[in-house]
Amino acid sequence: MASLNPLNASHREPAPKPAQIDRVTWDDEVPELGLRHRNGTEAWLVQRREAGDVMRKVLGKICDLTRDAARSLACAWLDASKANALPHDPKIRLDAFLKIYLADGRGQWKPSTFESHATSIRAHILPGLGQEKVCDLTVHFHAELTRDLHRELTHQRVMFGGQVWVKA
Repeated sequence: MASLNPLNASHREPAPKPAQIDRVTWDDEVPELGLRHRNGTEAWLVQRREAGDVMRKVLGKICDLTRDAARSLACAWLDASKANALPHDPKIRLDAFLKIYLADGRGQWKPSTFESHATSIRAHILPGLGQEKVCDLTVHFHAELTRDLHRELTHQRVMFGGQVWVKA
């Protein structure tokens, strides 16, 4: 006979299925514009994809914006985001790309994180790969860089008694 212990899994009630939390109805006229239904509220959003990334902006609640106003705002946001998009240059060198990467991340990271990334890039990546084109970097380059960094840091640990001293 099975135990009547309420903690016994065979006597538990199945958990209720969660309600659909987030659903978007896309506009016919401006395909990037959608009306998001989330937990009883509705809001206009605009979304576009570029180079594998999704950029999304909430424009406002349905009670504050008409469909035509949302379409106008969506078109203005799309035009502005496309104008500010980075040019797609497959021949960009890694040093130029990393400069853009650091400038973009500066506003998103803590100062110490930014300095850590900048120091690592200057010390370990730019000397060996800075002049390479990003489109030419392959898994082979990554494996070679990782192997060289590991060899260098292991050598430094041995020379300095287990502490890593990196010249910035």
